[in-house]
Amino acid sequence: MLADLFTETIYGIPSLFVGVGLGYIVGGMKSLKSSDRLLLGLASSAIGGLAIVLALTAFLPFSSSGVILSILAFGGGFIFGAGTHWDAPAKPKPKSHIIYEPEDDGEFDREIEKVFEPDSQ
Repeated sequence: MLADLFTETIYGIPSLFVGVGLGYIVGGMKSLKSSDRLLLGLASSAIGGLAIVLALTAFLPFSSSGVILSILAFGGGFIFGAGTHWDAPAKPKPKSHIIYEPEDDGEFDREIEKVFEPDSQ
């Protein structure tokens, strides 16, 4: 009984640390939306937890509860790592709109110059 608990704990510890590392990296990626980060976390928890169990089966006996523990530990580590290093997603730049009215040729030229100035964004 104690040996089984030890074996399952051994499956969970590397999963937890790898999950924290990956969560820390993904949490700081401003280029991803929050929903993309969540989906990446779910997918990586399932795949990463299973991969760690498969890598450790060469040294430890395989158990289905060890797989579940590994996936849950990876997911918990991912949530912890992402939460400690979370950056808000980058906001897209506003698009410039130019409305041309034939009566306002001078105003139109000023709007064109304003849009193409390097300091306008």
